[in-house]
Amino acid sequence: MNNTILISLSQEELRSIAKSAVLEAFAEIGAPVVSQSNKIPEDALTTADAVVFLRTLGYDISINTLRNKIFLREIPSFKCGGRRMLSRAELTEWVESNRIPSPGVRAAQQMAEVASKQRS
Repeated sequence: MNNTILISLSQEELRSIAKSAVLEAFAEIGAPVVSQSNKIPEDALTTADAVVFLRTLGYDISINTLRNKIFLREIPSFKCGGRRMLSRAELTEWVESNRIPSPGVRAAQQMAEVASKQRS
């Protein structure tokens, strides 16, 4: 028994269905959506601009290190019009989640932990 269903769709209807499916897929993975005109999102940075931005956040990084981290998918990025771009908001979040306390702060945290254990 053949379960084939034939549906007649116009090109416009088919495009609309495909576009909806793609937008849904992007939304599911949290990828930034760029318009058909390849409009760059407002908070997008090139890799060179991202290096400058990361340095303003106190994260000293070279462009080669940034590219390696992008390649290894350690830093979130996306392509727009064939160019690798980074979101300013995602970079800020990445820096905050990967910030390592200075040695003085780490020592104070360790002393507080020891003191807390001794009181228990």
